[in-house]
Amino acid sequence: MVDRTYPRPDFLLRKDGVCAVVEAVTANPPATASGIPYRALPRSRTEQEQVAYLQNEVAIRLGSPLFTKLKQRYWELPHVSGKPLVIAIQSFHAPGSLMISSTPLGHYLFGSRQKWYHDEEGRLIISEEPIDVHRGTKEIPSGFFAQPEAENISAILFCNAGTIPKFNRMGHEGKYHSWGVRMLRYGTCYQPDPNATRPMAFLYEVGHPDELGETWREGTVLFKNPRARHPFPVEWLGASAEQDFVNGQAVTTFAEPFHPYWSMTENFKRWSLPPGRIKRRAQQMIAALKEDFPD
Repeated sequence: MVDRTYPRPDFLLRKDGVCAVVEAVTANPPATASGIPYRALPRSRTEQEQVAYLQNEVAIRLGSPLFTKLKQRYWELPHVSGKPLVIAIQSFHAPGSLMISSTPLGHYLFGSRQKWYHDEEGRLIISEEPIDVHRGTKEIPSGFFAQPEAENISAILFCNAGTIPKFNRMGHEGKYHSWGVRMLRYGTCYQPDPNATRPMAFLYEVGHPDELGETWREGTVLFKNPRARHPFPVEWLGASAEQDFVNGQAVTTFAEPFHPYWSMTENFKRWSLPPGRIKRRAQQMIAALKEDFPD
């Protein structure tokens, strides 16, 4: 049950005898930035610049609103005290920000990033590397969950798909299906191969009878605070994936077989999508992915 009785935080959730509190926030452009139409991430960055952007500037843009919410001290409110508290966040900080997965946020929250290699037998070996600070347009300390009083924040819920295209897809798959419209969705998703270091590509037609229906939780990630004063029960919130930090290592558990990292949705009039258009779109996407992931 969703309870909106109180003016802040945003709402309370009640389920299975547990009551939790949710505050939602967005990461927005700097105050001096002008509005820019949504587009893909700039291609002008070199690979090194793009890595630095993801590791530092994205963490700063996501970390700033989270730190602001931490200073609100919601846990001192009578209706919040003693309950798990989660901050839900989605990023609109720059053009193309919805194409960024949850990975930079996880690095910032836990203050750690993953290093990997394949051993002589081809097995993937992962280790953790601590992060002290993120340096970009400004400098912030890494490890949000380790900050003073952050133990009062039980978890951070991330989503990069809570936008109009998701509502369009869900409606087109269900009772609001239109025979005059065709939708293509494509992007990257979780690769179930335990030795994989790259995501899988996907493309499908929304509403096609052979495709599984999309869920509201699809693509959401719940980062659980290892120092939480009031931890969330496992899978209680219903996120598509949960990430814990256990024995110094990030561990992700998936609740659904399909977990997209990012996606794009294109709408067409039914008569303007001739046979072969889907194949050409797939070829274009594969070519673009090869540019980002040559191997």
